[in-house]
Amino acid sequence: MDDAARRKVFTSGADQLVRVGPAPRLFVSVCVSWPAPKRGFKDVDPADGDIKRLLSHLAGEHKAVIRAEETDSSVMITVKTTNRPTAQKIIKTLRGTLLYQAGEDDMWRTKLLFNPPADGGRPLVAVLEPVDGTTGRKILTAAPKQLAELVDTASPSGEYKEELVKVLDGKANVMRHTTAGMRMKVQFGTVILNQWRKDKTEYTFAELETLLQRAGPRGTAQMQNLVSESSARALIKWLTPSNPELPELLTGFLKDGDPQRSYSIMMDTKNLHIEATFEPVYGQKSLDRNSNKGSKYALGPLSTYPLEKQLEAAEIITVCPDSTYDWTLEIRKKAVAEKDNKTLPPFTVGELQRHIKFTGEFLDQGFPNFGIADHFLRQHDVKNIHGKTSLKYTLGFKYILEVNLFHRWAAKQPGQGADTTATTTTAAVLLYCDDWEYQMRAEPSGNRDWKDTFAEQFLEYFPDDPAPGGDAVDSTGHFLQWVDFIRKALDSDDSKKD
Repeated sequence: MDDAARRKVFTSGADQLVRVGPAPRLFVSVCVSWPAPKRGFKDVDPADGDIKRLLSHLAGEHKAVIRAEETDSSVMITVKTTNRPTAQKIIKTLRGTLLYQAGEDDMWRTKLLFNPPADGGRPLVAVLEPVDGTTGRKILTAAPKQLAELVDTASPSGEYKEELVKVLDGKANVMRHTTAGMRMKVQFGTVILNQWRKDKTEYTFAELETLLQRAGPRGTAQMQNLVSESSARALIKWLTPSNPELPELLTGFLKDGDPQRSYSIMMDTKNLHIEATFEPVYGQKSLDRNSNKGSKYALGPLSTYPLEKQLEAAEIITVCPDSTYDWTLEIRKKAVAEKDNKTLPPFTVGELQRHIKFTGEFLDQGFPNFGIADHFLRQHDVKNIHGKTSLKYTLGFKYILEVNLFHRWAAKQPGQGADTTATTTTAAVLLYCDDWEYQMRAEPSGNRDWKDTFAEQFLEYFPDDPAPGGDAVDSTGHFLQWVDFIRKALDSDDSKKD
């Protein structure tokens, strides 16, 4: 293969100059050559959205044309501007933002951490158990068959926290140079291992730790971010003003009306996931009126998401073998701005409103049962229907807890009829901070003015905003106290006890 076949070229700026009117006279042309990728600088690839946004932003801001050309041996940057100082400024910015950052190759890979039991001396082993509907196994704990065989050298919990801080700081260092907008949230669920030692399903905690260290880089583990309905109910039960473990601030919010409830209908077509919120409207008569309750439900705007589009995500998963559920901190790139998203639903909210019928029955947490006309489902090839009840709790000045209960309707068959009773089958539990999305908004320059550490940037809290368990040592400890409280509440599910 010759050099031309290996070359990647990206030119930015010409389109912006044409749209704003007569192009300025670009007298100055400055060229610089940098080492090829893996030798100090990033890969300059036209398919890389971050690089594209960066070069387009600089070209538009300075009314310049920027050409990035990469071969096997070097990266050549050519900047054409009206004056030399502007060209030098662009080159300086590119030199800083295109510089390779430590940990960049691992940024969007799953990282698995092991949080050993608080009581490390307990005679327990980790057991890998098959999971229905998958080829993988989940991690349980049980008493070993022969206690004498147990020689457990798992890392203490203090080392886990140090490793978590190290991983989060590494992610933040790469994120500060990412141009795309991102979202971050904590989710609770179950780690599924797709690869393990043949004919071995029982592991000491030390052996499990080694297994997880291998699974992360290989991509042989995944997170199911769902909890059972009964576990979600147990968590909701804990979030009451009478719970003495809750901080005073949260107790006050609960007395004042928390949680906030919202309802939505979700359905999948061939290529889209469609969601519409709704709320009751009283005293109005309509075809979709709920005659038993004297109310109807007004649907809100439709939100659509392509089913096949999976944006890059970094998952920092903590495996908790002494708990029912594991947890993950997920950092995911956001899609392009909504105004640039041309994905349209196959029907309008008015059409959906005309074909939905509320039955008068209510599901968990006040979600109304409903049916959708059979011919409407066939016409738009609707594959499955879910309802979502969302309960949002303000935990204090810092964090929001969201509990989503999903109500499922059986798949419709031609001629089945419109009304089908639904059940609550699964739930999702999320922990996040409203300010995170603002801090992680798109930054076309690729240079975010962030604090030195992940904890300083995202986890700082007010001293008068304690978490369950008392005063925290630091902001990371405060964050982990909330995570542990939620895990403990989910574990209190009576239906899982013998």
